[in-house]
Amino acid sequence: DGTIDILESYGDRIDWISEADRGQSHALNRGFRRARGEIVGWLNSDDVYVGDSVHRAVAVFQQQPGVGLVYGRGNVIGEAGNFVQEFKATEPFGLWRLLHMIDYILQPSAFFCKRLLDEVGGLDETLHYAMDWDLWLKLAARSRVLFIDEILSSSREYERTKTSTGGWERIQELGRLIESHSGRRWTPGVQFYAMDWLRRSVAASQPKVLSRVVSQIIGWRWNQVRRAVSVFPDGWVRPRGAVAFPAGWKQVAITVDMPPLDTTPGRRQIWCLPNPLPLSSRRFVTLQSRASWTYRSQDSRDVAFRIVSVDEAHDASAGCSDLPCVYAAAAPE
Repeated sequence: DGTIDILESYGDRIDWISEADRGQSHALNRGFRRARGEIVGWLNSDDVYVGDSVHRAVAVFQQQPGVGLVYGRGNVIGEAGNFVQEFKATEPFGLWRLLHMIDYILQPSAFFCKRLLDEVGGLDETLHYAMDWDLWLKLAARSRVLFIDEILSSSREYERTKTSTGGWERIQELGRLIESHSGRRWTPGVQFYAMDWLRRSVAASQPKVLSRVVSQIIGWRWNQVRRAVSVFPDGWVRPRGAVAFPAGWKQVAITVDMPPLDTTPGRRQIWCLPNPLPLSSRRFVTLQSRASWTYRSQDSRDVAFRIVSVDEAHDASAGCSDLPCVYAAAAPE
């Protein structure tokens, strides 16, 4: 693709190597080991940064100590570099949705601390399709994650890209990955990926009549799964909701915004609860919530509260209120 010629044109201003490797994750890890900066990321040869995206990401790290991962929005471009659409999946960070839904972080729009990358052992070289999703989750278990509401990159998508050609092998890897983090393989997100792959596969290989029937069945199942999701992208949680946090935390502080109900609208509470579960072999714990109230939002959603943040609590008594009927029936998912 002309990469070698471009790199050679920079002379000794760029440190680069081109040689055989054991796959993309292995090659990236070799590159990261050579990197000397404190903030790193990677750009595949067919993707591009937009404007001064690197400068904007670095500025966030400088202004927000303790942040380990920063990501922004991105565009999808075609093989010729033409604009196709904005990457629609991106949303503000929420751990439960990153763990149980889809990977909404567009890889070239993400930057992270080299120190934390080294601490988690780099990219998992056994993963071929989801090494970035795995890394985001590992970083989220160790540090804060911040979302920049700006376009930082353009990702090229076409029929020959690895993601597009991964097939059922890719779906199996996604399921194994999420199971290793959460204990559950067929999360809503993995189901969405599987249904999307099945729909595309049938449309490309079967008669139109059969394709339409399969598409209708998938659409019905898709809506079923979507309606069962308990946490919305904007942080609002259904009365039967859930929250996720790293398994090693001893105490959890959940900061929420309360709906109007019969209290002051937007009243903020901090709920503290001990981690009631034994140390888990999984990286994260998911607890189910059972709220005793329901609020119908302006966009006709039945919700109980909006999660502002989920943090490890070091002072159990600081600003914490009781938890009537919220996590009294908490249980591992």
